Amino acid sequence: MINDASNPGHFNWHINTRMNWGEPWYAGFRESQTLYRFRNQLLFERNLMPRMLGWFALRPDTGIEDAEWLLARAAGFDAGFALATSLASTAQLEADPGSADTVRRFGAVPEILATVARWEGARMARAFPPEVRALLRDNTREFHLDAAGPGAWTLHEVFVSRFEQAAGDAGAEGHEYRGAAGRQPPGWILRTDSKQPVTGVRLEWDGRVAMDLAARAIPPGGAVRYTGGDEAVVHDAAWREVDRVPVDAGVVVADGSPARVRLRAVVPDGARITVELRALGPAIGLRASRPGDGR
Repeated sequence: MINDASNPGHFNWHINTRMNWGEPWYAGFRESQTLYRFRNQLLFERNLMPRMLGWFALRPDTGIEDAEWLLARAAGFDAGFALATSLASTAQLEADPGSADTVRRFGAVPEILATVARWEGARMARAFPPEVRALLRDNTREFHLDAAGPGAWTLHEVFVSRFEQAAGDAGAEGHEYRGAAGRQPPGWILRTDSKQPVTGVRLEWDGRVAMDLAARAIPPGGAVRYTGGDEAVVHDAAWREVDRVPVDAGVVVADGSPARVRLRAVVPDGARITVELRALGPAIGLRASRPGDGR
């Protein structure tokens, strides 16, 4: 039996398994009571309590990058957390296809759960040394973790550059992107908050077309995610794949010199598109320090 408690007090200290307060209902992973959660870790450490980051809600718009942001903090503080979601019955789904059954209609869930297993496996195996944990506690930084064999992982810092385009903005000036020498060309995420489809989407790199959706459209609230290769994936608002579009990877050059990145799109009134360019930093090798762990 686990007592997952919120408020400490007299006469219940001895029955609480842990304090795990941090409510997920106000915003996404990155915004809901963030500072409160982090400051609690100092309280837990001083009082010899299990470190916990609180509850986080898996929502239709939760992306894999949001999950890795949380998992990096968990590894940095050596803290657990709780994930909240909903699972409607099949009968309810058939009766109400628009119900809030996050798991069954949430396209990123399998990838998020696999990512949780990878990061938590490394954390439980004590694979993160103190100097790396200090980096992971910085919530302004992002990281990506890959498996590298039994009891081994590779950690990369993710260097992010963002810009936005709103309705009426033709993207004429574009965004100056400075990739550091030695980093690979970035991937990207284009996400819209529009309640209507967004058409005419084209991404240009120093005047050359890197990606052109042509007659295709980004669904309402949807995204286009590119992580390398010759295709990008078009997602709906729940991160379900709905299409694939070609990418000219040879156009995207990141050699340390500035590049001009332009987005062309027909953005509906009152809406915007957020463009996030993501490049991996040097690899940091990690190994399990607890025998038999990290399988």
